[in-house]
Amino acid sequence: MLNLKILFGIAVPLIILFTLVFLSTSNIGSNIEFKPVDSINFNSLFDTVGGNKVVLANLVVTNNFFLPRAIEAIKYRACFYSTKLGSVSNREVYLYYTSSKSQNYYQDDFLGGSYRSTYNDVNIEVGKNSKREVELYLNTIYDSYNDQKKYYVDYDKILLFEYEKNRYEYDFCSKVSKEDIKNAVSIDLKNIPKGIQDLAL
Repeated sequence: MLNLKILFGIAVPLIILFTLVFLSTSNIGSNIEFKPVDSINFNSLFDTVGGNKVVLANLVVTNNFFLPRAIEAIKYRACFYSTKLGSVSNREVYLYYTSSKSQNYYQDDFLGGSYRSTYNDVNIEVGKNSKREVELYLNTIYDSYNDQKKYYVDYDKILLFEYEKNRYEYDFCSKVSKEDIKNAVSIDLKNIPKGIQDLAL
């Protein structure tokens, strides 16, 4: 009987501990509200510095649990899309997560400066019974001589695709299907230059 009590006394705390760990690392009781922007000015994607952020979506991450937890962010890939051509560019857009406080990639305070690329698992740390605002963004394209814009003027949208956890193709955009495009989140590009004379920053 004594051995049973000792075993019970050890087992119960361990069960409670493992249960709490499981709940704190799962997404039970959590919610991610995804709010993509409607449009982006074409010229805002380029600058003479590079590394400044262009926000594509705002996320509100809610933790209704009584303990702090790390909530896994949804992974996204992005491609330029031409309505006229009915196709995507092979030049993939690299995306990152950040807290809404930072101004650019180099000043990011998100998760203590950990790597935030959507290629990797990104866990958003949220306090108990609280919310956290996060941004999904891309870095501006370095273009000091207007030699980069010409590669993008035929594209009038940026498409966001949710993708599987272990899907790491480097040529992702060349492999998207019509069904992928149909289900993608679409962001319009506005004020696209019509000719070389309009490409000045």
